[in-house]
Amino acid sequence: MEMNKGIKNIAILSYIISAVFIGLGFHKLYVYKHSETFISNNVNSYVGGDAYNYIINTGYATSFFVVATLFVIIGSTIVVLIKLNNIFYDDEDSIEEENTEE
Repeated sequence: MEMNKGIKNIAILSYIISAVFIGLGFHKLYVYKHSETFISNNVNSYVGGDAYNYIINTGYATSFFVVATLFVIIGSTIVVLIKLNNIFYDDEDSIEEENTEE
């Protein structure tokens, strides 16, 4: 069961990483500042036109959301495997107890 605790921590870490990538994705979508005069004031601005920058940021946001989805799938798979492992070994232990009672 100690191994399950460590693996459960990996699943929790996977969900936390997913939340970070979701935050980065929304940051790319909603935080934008383009300054024609001061390049250092630009936030999420790469080229001269606003429309091009929005297109680029949308691509970045989409990739962050895909990576976040990947980490959610990894975390959920780990949780399901832990549950299946617990069910399997609990059934195995109960079978062994029945055999020893006879």
